Amino acid sequence: QICRHLPQGEQKGMRYAFYSVDERPIKDTVKTALTSTTGSATLVVNNPDMFSVSDTIVVPSVLEHGSTKQPLRLYVSAVNTNDITVQPIYVQTTSTAMTIPAIKENTAIYRLGRAAAEGEVQTEVWSTLPEKDELFMQIFKTQISESTIMAMSEKEADWTFNDQEELALRDMRKCIELSYIYGTKGYFVDTKKKKYVYTCAGIIQQILERGTLISYTDAITKEADLITDIVKPIFTGNSGSASRYMFAGSDFVTMIATIEGIQKQMDATQVFRKFGVDWKAIQFMSWQLNLVQHPSLDEVGLSKCAFVLDLPYVKKQTALKLSKDALELKKAGIFDGQSTVWTEISSIALKYAKTHAFIYATDQFNPA
Repeated sequence: QICRHLPQGEQKGMRYAFYSVDERPIKDTVKTALTSTTGSATLVVNNPDMFSVSDTIVVPSVLEHGSTKQPLRLYVSAVNTNDITVQPIYVQTTSTAMTIPAIKENTAIYRLGRAAAEGEVQTEVWSTLPEKDELFMQIFKTQISESTIMAMSEKEADWTFNDQEELALRDMRKCIELSYIYGTKGYFVDTKKKKYVYTCAGIIQQILERGTLISYTDAITKEADLITDIVKPIFTGNSGSASRYMFAGSDFVTMIATIEGIQKQMDATQVFRKFGVDWKAIQFMSWQLNLVQHPSLDEVGLSKCAFVLDLPYVKKQTALKLSKDALELKKAGIFDGQSTVWTEISSIALKYAKTHAFIYATDQFNPA
């Protein structure tokens, strides 16, 4: 439903590639503990590629040498394959080198602004290459047939070919939606037909591979825990929108709707309609989650789960829009009656995967 309202891309084949790029990270952690060192030191970090020469760094949990208040600040003088070379930032009044205090393993460090030397005209070039991802289309089909005898026969119920077609299309759209949610990227040979089959990657697979995963074990009963454990991870660590859309199973909706602060807010908030869907907006400071209970999640056993989409970075890709073909089976001597086939060749693509999240209860879904 929502994908049909979003911008759609057109593809010419069953495989297509797209590129996405995100902002350079701010936070990293120390991979190997550093002992107290005078002068410069080699600091082994988990993501050295996020740093550039002349970057400055702050280590909030470590105090500057000789200080009781100021956190440690460092300057990056070299970036290597597995580590960075750093030196302490201080006001130089003598030739004595300053000391870098010991830094423990897993200590959080944060990248600040660059500091160029006097007389420098150029600085190290910062460049990033978009990451390529390949997704597959899926051919969705449904066929409706009615024999000539059936069409001519007297019926107790006024059940026509159009009624059958309407029901078949409803089922087709529902199953397309479920593939967009739970489908997996596949390319294989049907052993009976001896033909290749493509299947599309769903939202859950794409988030599991590259997006934001949030798990919880016990029911969340306090607003503070909801913000800390679920809301904050959705909006931090990526450069997405401040307003995102949450699709939740019934048990997940019930859980958060009974939290006192959320309950009051949901009762006071008017429903707003967008994409043909009624949403409840829940505000958390400058963040907003637009919530809808998604019945299909219950149907596939995910009633305690939810997924959050940053809709500007969601795109439906189509090789063939939903279309109808009338089959001339009677003329071909195959079937004495009316038959139509509806076909759509499409898939869903999540760009900037970290801006999308999958929230799951470990007793209902556990990717580990």
